[in-house]
Amino acid sequence: MSGISSAIRHQTMASFLPIVIPKENYYNIGWQKFNITATDEELLKFTNNVLESFWRLEKAINQTKSIKLDAETCQQEMRELAKWGLAAYRRFFEEEGSRQIIEGRCKMMGSETPAPTFISERVLFPWEVLYAGDNYQEANPEMFWGLRYTPARILTPEKDISRFLADRTTPLDMMFCLHHRLREAHQNEWLLIQKLIRTLQNSRCSLLSAVGKLTKIENGENLLDYFIEANHNILHFACHCLSEELDVDTLLFSLLKDEGQEGEPLEDV
Repeated sequence: MSGISSAIRHQTMASFLPIVIPKENYYNIGWQKFNITATDEELLKFTNNVLESFWRLEKAINQTKSIKLDAETCQQEMRELAKWGLAAYRRFFEEEGSRQIIEGRCKMMGSETPAPTFISERVLFPWEVLYAGDNYQEANPEMFWGLRYTPARILTPEKDISRFLADRTTPLDMMFCLHHRLREAHQNEWLLIQKLIRTLQNSRCSLLSAVGKLTKIENGENLLDYFIEANHNILHFACHCLSEELDVDTLLFSLLKDEGQEGEPLEDV
């Protein structure tokens, strides 16, 4: 699967496109108000179908022990994601005027990609899989919001959201956090991210490892203390998530101390 990647493009305030979703039955794009036509129940149904597609992909990867799946499987699941992404797109942005604002901003900005940012205390839908194409059967990767824009969500609307834009602008200082068993990510994804970020002036990226300042990190609490003191403006986690009692999610990842030597797992992050 391929598409447009805009995650590290320089963002200005002009590209910031807030979509504010309060607890009432409306939402705002910029200063304009629109009715929410998709109910929470509908969006939950769409979300469940999206997750089922990802679970099928996970099962296929586990069976083949490789992320290089056959083209037919990839295309089939891409169509499935496009199907539910298009359904959610049309139901949530049912009013033509709301879609025109988003599409119009994209044309107006030219080479600069808009950043639709959902500001809400509720997580209604994985907005990255919204599909803006006319026909989901075509399954055009560039029509998914996660590849077409730089979507994001802010779950603390009471805070100053203007700081969010500054956190995503260059220069970047990225920390990449991997579980030791994700060999594909260590051997390929990490190398590609290094190459991509280092093309930006004064930007840098680091891999979480048992060296330097991280040698004293023994648990999630120590790691959070490190992040508070560090200057990373991007943290990327590629790890496992365990569901514990009281519906608390726990991230589980561990370190590669040396080539081929597995580190101890860190939990409760």
